Amino acid sequence: MSPKADWRLITKIAPAIDESSGLAMANGQLWTHNDSGDGPFLYQIGQDEEKLIRKVFVANAQSVDWEELAVDSTHLYVGDFGNNDGDRKDLRIYKIALAALGQDSVQAETIRFRYPDQKRFDLGAYKHNHDCEAMIAKGDSLYLFSKNHQDKGCKLYSLPKMAGAYTAQLVDTFNTKGLITAAAYDASKDLVCLVGYEFSKGRHNPYFPFAWLLSDVDRTGFFNAGSRRLSLPAHHQTEGIESIGGGRFLISTEEKKGTKEAYLFEFNANAYLE
Repeated sequence: MSPKADWRLITKIAPAIDESSGLAMANGQLWTHNDSGDGPFLYQIGQDEEKLIRKVFVANAQSVDWEELAVDSTHLYVGDFGNNDGDRKDLRIYKIALAALGQDSVQAETIRFRYPDQKRFDLGAYKHNHDCEAMIAKGDSLYLFSKNHQDKGCKLYSLPKMAGAYTAQLVDTFNTKGLITAAAYDASKDLVCLVGYEFSKGRHNPYFPFAWLLSDVDRTGFFNAGSRRLSLPAHHQTEGIESIGGGRFLISTEEKKGTKEAYLFEFNANAYLE
């Protein structure tokens, strides 16, 4: 059994965001969005209190299945690439200038892509390895970590940050032993943290969340350096993560079934980086 993480509750998330599926710290503000079922909206939320601060409409975007946020020094990236059924041919990432986030309505550039190794689109829901809910921005590239429903592993793809249409590059694979739902990069520690969950149908609390710490990635590559798997102590659907530096991360969970409670937690990875 993997060790439990250093973990503390920060706050409940504002009720308007019942399915927080991505987190990003942009302009010193914490941003999130809902999963499918909401419109193309970004939400600025409180970092230490249950508060909805602002709602921003992405005017030229659709929200088929938004699953992730990533950020660099100039832009916020929204991953509209959720693909439970494995049949999407409209995978895309919206690129929004950070300077525009002070407005109530913004425009986005679009990065469209396909997977180089997906040959079939008819396998059916949860019977394929071409879903994705995790992404980071690093250097001049975006890196996508797949959510493999079939083999419970993960594939790493890269894409340019520029608007356009691309075939993603398959970089590597990794046996994550569970479904990956979010990723964040901590440049101060050269550390990627992946979060996800194992699912046990029929249980009162069916979600068993975990984190993978991928160390020394800048020097050796994402899956070639030290790695450690930790159990996360909240039995929620963990869907969002963002680095706040120094080996610390914020993690959001979706609303627990039968309740109106979604949460923001802090995870301190430092004790596990020796």
